[in-house]
Amino acid sequence: MKVYIYRLVLAGLMSLWSNAGMGQVSKSAITHFPVHIVQRIHEVISITPVSEVTQMKLGTHFMQQDSLAALALHQTGLSDTLGIYFRTSVEELRSILSSLEFNAYKLKMIPRSSSRLRKIVLQKEALHLTPKQVDHLLKESDCMERMKKQKKEDIRAIEQRKADSILTHAKYLTYYEQENQEKTSKTVKKWLTDLKRNYLMRADMDSAKLYQPLFRFESEQQAIISYWKDYGDKEKIKEAQAHYEALKPRDVQRMEIYKQLPSWSMIREVILKRDTLSLNLDENTLDTLLATYNTYLKVRQQKKAKKEKFSDRGLECKLIVPILTMERIDKLLVAKRRIQAEKNALKRIPVLEKYELVNNSNRKDIMKELTDYELKLEVAQEWVNIERSQENLFKLCDVKDHKPVVLQELDRKEKGGKKENRENIF
Repeated sequence: MKVYIYRLVLAGLMSLWSNAGMGQVSKSAITHFPVHIVQRIHEVISITPVSEVTQMKLGTHFMQQDSLAALALHQTGLSDTLGIYFRTSVEELRSILSSLEFNAYKLKMIPRSSSRLRKIVLQKEALHLTPKQVDHLLKESDCMERMKKQKKEDIRAIEQRKADSILTHAKYLTYYEQENQEKTSKTVKKWLTDLKRNYLMRADMDSAKLYQPLFRFESEQQAIISYWKDYGDKEKIKEAQAHYEALKPRDVQRMEIYKQLPSWSMIREVILKRDTLSLNLDENTLDTLLATYNTYLKVRQQKKAKKEKFSDRGLECKLIVPILTMERIDKLLVAKRRIQAEKNALKRIPVLEKYELVNNSNRKDIMKELTDYELKLEVAQEWVNIERSQENLFKLCDVKDHKPVVLQELDRKEKGGKKENRENIF
């Protein structure tokens, strides 16, 4: 049984040693210290990796704590105070860990009470910091952490000035870019997904080509905004955000306007169906079309202020007709109303059959004629719904006045039938 337990312990220790240098206890520490000491070393390096030399120092320190605990127990015979020898504070490890190891360890253990300057040290390779700059940042971190009576806002502003002084402004902005990398990447990927899903991707672009310029823009601009936010300068934050909005790439502007479009918007319909209906919209026309929505919002506000009656859809349509042309809009409306037109035509067939106006030989031709007519009627009615103008009402009446011959014949037969019924009554 003892042999079995020994093997289990040995297997556990060897698993701690495997992959040394990746947050695992070194072979030297495993073979040199008792199991419970190895476990305590492991607890430290699971928070931040440390060198083999440091691991040996930790083991020695924990062994000394063991000795002190044993002595206290021997002298007092009380076990309730032993806990103090096995609780390791962050500051207790300052003299054992290297300055960089301690920096990383402290940030993980007590991030809220650690100076933000410590985070910059973590990016030393990416920022190409010199040893002198790293030492300076670590010393200033200690100073900042001793300023407990200062307001958080004041400490943050002081940290900003010190970081600017130690790093230079340009390098400090690079730090923000590094810090925001993951967030920036998520933002850009979301943009690209939305552009593709909503048919807003430029014809000469794809996600791979567009990713880098969008990432660079978002990274640089958000770094500036974050920089001023940490300074707490409201005016500078406002300026940076305005600058960000003004410089937004064409593709991002497209997407942001598109997301504002209401569900009834014809602009939205045009974009969604521009390829399937072969509307032949070039990139400039598409941008002009989207920009028209902002014009629509301004005109809408003006009309509301004057208490004028208007249709939202009609107002938008009026503004986009010069850009799209009536022919393109008609093509859109035809596609939109075709299914309803076919249903309406089909509903007429039983009545036509009753009066023997349709049979197997002419059914196909009659159905096509009826569908064409119903489609013209639907489109004309759609224009009236968009704007109830005299011109649109006239066009609707004109369509109604030019019924297919078979419907005219149906009208005559129905009138004749009604007349005959009246005569029979009398």
